[in-house]
Amino acid sequence: MFFIVFFGVSGVGKSTIARHMVQKFPKSFSLSVSHTTRFVREKERDGQDYFFVTKDEFISMINNNSFAEYTEYDGNFYGTTKSFLEKRIKSGTNVVLDLDYNGVKSLKKLYKDNTVAIHCSPPSFDILKQRLESRGDNKEDTERRLFIAKQSLQNQELVDLEVINDDLSDCVKEVIQFLRSLKIKLL
Repeated sequence: MFFIVFFGVSGVGKSTIARHMVQKFPKSFSLSVSHTTRFVREKERDGQDYFFVTKDEFISMINNNSFAEYTEYDGNFYGTTKSFLEKRIKSGTNVVLDLDYNGVKSLKKLYKDNTVAIHCSPPSFDILKQRLESRGDNKEDTERRLFIAKQSLQNQELVDLEVINDDLSDCVKEVIQFLRSLKIKLL
């Protein structure tokens, strides 16, 4: 059993790639659902895209040691509960996660031999900006996320595979080839 972690800057397509892998190989992968304190975007559903909670609820969960990993990003908290991961582990399927750098670091610390970190990069910052704007982020949020994105490219030591998400199909093929090279069964 492996944790397949997609990470990279906001708007690079981590969630899209992760969902595509789960849809393509539903017997091999299950998608992790994180808790967050950020606002619900249009078309998102509680319990499916995220578990949306208040900051007070999230802090209480931190104090109760509920998280395998958590982080604060752009003023909001994100985290994956231990109980959620344990249920997936018991089911025997690999878990696909969409995390930030700190989340990858935490999972690699807890599950060193079972965590595969795939860093997703945008083809350019102009394209990343277009993606952020098209999903409804306001101008201030977009600029802040672009600034954070430029800083995050310096943290590459946890990367097992680097992919550039220019073409989704090509990106997924590269990920599949890499996972097969690790002898991860894809059904």
